[in-house]
Amino acid sequence: MPVFQSASHYCVIECTGNDSVDFLQRMTTGNITSLKSGEYLRTALVTEKGRLVDVLTVLRNDTRNWLLLCTASQAEAIYRWFRKYIIMDDVQLRFAQEYHSVELWFIGDSVLNGHRFLPSSNHVLEFELATYKSIAAIVSQSPDHWDVPCIVVTVLSNLTKEKHDDFTRAIAAPSLDDEQRHCLRVHAGIGCAPNEYNDRYTPNDAGLNAYLHLGKGCFIGQEVIERLTVQQKSRWKLYSISTDQAGYDELRSTPELFTNSDRDPVGHVTSVAPPCTMFVPSWLDYRGLAYVASSIGTPEQLHTQNGVPVYLRCAIRYEQ
Repeated sequence: MPVFQSASHYCVIECTGNDSVDFLQRMTTGNITSLKSGEYLRTALVTEKGRLVDVLTVLRNDTRNWLLLCTASQAEAIYRWFRKYIIMDDVQLRFAQEYHSVELWFIGDSVLNGHRFLPSSNHVLEFELATYKSIAAIVSQSPDHWDVPCIVVTVLSNLTKEKHDDFTRAIAAPSLDDEQRHCLRVHAGIGCAPNEYNDRYTPNDAGLNAYLHLGKGCFIGQEVIERLTVQQKSRWKLYSISTDQAGYDELRSTPELFTNSDRDPVGHVTSVAPPCTMFVPSWLDYRGLAYVASSIGTPEQLHTQNGVPVYLRCAIRYEQ
């Protein structure tokens, strides 16, 4: 299976200071204190009401230096969100603009130039190519049960722009434009902010249970998240859906989903994409990602406002 590269959709925020570990521990849903130097984890950032802000990748350089990879479109909001909670803490935040990055999209096998990226590993990989050194970490991936697994890796370097461009050319992987990247993301079942990850939904709704470490101690939104988890009271569930071209065309402008027995919408489509056979020959259908009321069962057929059938393929879920 191939590997592709695209311009990175992630931004790097550096967090330093004597209190940086405790600060990140209480600001995110992940167990930050478990990380050793050279390790990383995926974690959620939530509001006081337990609603999603974004999903971050946190890299530990040493005891007082951390790199936070966040969605570029959300970076300013995330920076302000962190700043809001710095009171007496010895914590400094800045946009680490000296880092250049490129995304690698692995479909199926995740090997490039002898480097293998394992979803089960949390070690930052030192990546060397054409005499240029960089570091790499997995920033997203398709759910465990997916038909054709996809892994997204961000490669970071503090090279000059010219040397970074040389480095990306040395990767020798075909480039994705934004439309192709979106299509691949949707077919691979990968959510992103602000489409799937926003303050309308909780990590439980989005199937991000693997990113919740409730026993680690207090964090922003913990009480709400723990109650929802224990009582299994998620209102929504994120699904991969499929439809035909008529459904695709309609859902791009009218994203509501209905059942035959409900006049009111029972779901909302957050992303939709055409067939993706240029990447995987079996991805022939029009697919999307949608939040559907948790009371709706997987076999149930939904439809658009104009009655075009929409099928629930499977729920998006990341397990512990």
